[in-house]
Amino acid sequence: MKHLIALLTSVLLISSVFAQTATIPVPAAASQAAAETPVPASDYRLPERKFKKKILATAFTVGKNVQIDDIDEVGQNFPKELLHRLYVTQGFLTRMSPNLLSFNYEVDAPSTQLLRQLGTQYDSQFVISGTILDASVITEKKYWGLIENKKRHLTLQIELHDVASGILLARHKLSQIADKDITVGKDKPFASTVFFSTSYGKVFDQLLEQATTMIIKDLEATSFYAKITQIGPDGEVMLDVGSNSAVLPGDVFAIFGRQTNLSAKGMAHVATEHQERRLGTLAVIKSQSSSSMAELSADTKTSEVKVGDIVRADTVLGR
Repeated sequence: MKHLIALLTSVLLISSVFAQTATIPVPAAASQAAAETPVPASDYRLPERKFKKKILATAFTVGKNVQIDDIDEVGQNFPKELLHRLYVTQGFLTRMSPNLLSFNYEVDAPSTQLLRQLGTQYDSQFVISGTILDASVITEKKYWGLIENKKRHLTLQIELHDVASGILLARHKLSQIADKDITVGKDKPFASTVFFSTSYGKVFDQLLEQATTMIIKDLEATSFYAKITQIGPDGEVMLDVGSNSAVLPGDVFAIFGRQTNLSAKGMAHVATEHQERRLGTLAVIKSQSSSSMAELSADTKTSEVKVGDIVRADTVLGR
């Protein structure tokens, strides 16, 4: 009997030990180790906000209109498509001048003065203009004239001007050759899928891509700027840029007064140089779609700031 009681006691002790072992909680550190480690907050980086530059395109002039009579209004449609490609990069606000149209005869390229006038009229910082120089067909004969191979050139010249200074920022001459499907037809709308499916349409596509890349590169080193359009008596000014250019309340820009130095040439005075003098800073306090209200800083003399002065983003002090 004593042996039976001792045996039962041992069984109860062993069962108690197993029960305690099964209910021991897993350490918190072990469960956390199995979970995915969160990324530190410092590794979450928002993309840098970029101000959108305002760019205008005029219709391209045509060297010899008879060479492109099979293409749908290329003088107007080429710059329109170029503006579209610049727009989708989200770095530009684009607009097309309705006052400089492509006619059915050859015209001269617009003058710098006209480009500046158009840029000012349509609230742009930069103006694209261009000329279709050559769209000729060349016939190559082989094997004593038994075989003919026709090729078609496309040569363009594109110019990029700064509106505020009138300076020519860049000039590019682009050229390609198509050797099949050289006739397009006006039944194929410019920049449509069927247009780009032709050999000559592909040449246009290639030159459009080249021009887009070149213009973006040309303007990378050119700072975003705006102009002062109004000045209030209490140190508040209006700018010609707003939220659609990514300008937001809190942005701080430097103000520059513009001065043109003139040099005498015969009986006339010719502008030869544009100089800028730093006048102080301003901070944006209210932003609308295409305009902003800003406040002059305490170290800026209101009497020195004028309508037409430039504010530049390459000297942004902070946000």
